[in-house]
Amino acid sequence: MNTPQILITSALAIRSFCILSAPVMAEGIQRCGTITIGRPNEPLTLDPFVPSDDGSIYAIAQICEPLVSADKLGTGLVPALPKAGPPAKMA
Repeated sequence: MNTPQILITSALAIRSFCILSAPVMAEGIQRCGTITIGRPNEPLTLDPFVPSDDGSIYAIAQICEPLVSADKLGTGLVPALPKAGPPAKMA
């Protein structure tokens, strides 16, 4: 077999596998679970006022939402939270 034929055969095999495994993967979807995020360094603090390392800054950004952010020019502040949003759905 030459290289183009091997590539085409491999692509078709992978495509067949993806098509056949799609229904199985869809049945295994779990909602409202726990998300685990791996980071190379642990946070030293979760205090949003004194983060001093990358691990703390990243963790705080995932937990806390700022009330203000920089404007489009980067010279002023604008509210970061929306004034209105979609209504919450009770489970």
